[in-house]
Amino acid sequence: MSKSWNEEELKMASEQMKQMGHMTYEEFCEHLKRYPSYITEHTIDEKVIMEYKQKQLDGEKMLCPRCGEDRMRMPATHNCLSRQLDIFVCELCGAEEAIYAMNGTPLPIEYWDLYARLE
Repeated sequence: MSKSWNEEELKMASEQMKQMGHMTYEEFCEHLKRYPSYITEHTIDEKVIMEYKQKQLDGEKMLCPRCGEDRMRMPATHNCLSRQLDIFVCELCGAEEAIYAMNGTPLPIEYWDLYARLE
């Protein structure tokens, strides 16, 4: 179940995300307007996740599956294990997931970079 955010809560969360080096809510909305293909009709099934994680564990240099940035450390186990999928994500995404988890509103998988790359 999604949370309904009032304006003050959204502004506060947005400011916190900016302080951590992430997009604000407003910037994210603008990003989606500029890149509508970011949301697709594909799904990330268990096979895709397992294959990606195995490549991470095999030492292949990978982008963060969540943000798409080149922030992943080697070996893969030195990164954060996602709270949403059984896959490693960069440290910033791990911190962002923790914040979203505290609020009970995780970033939908459809917004992950890995999801967008399935097109």
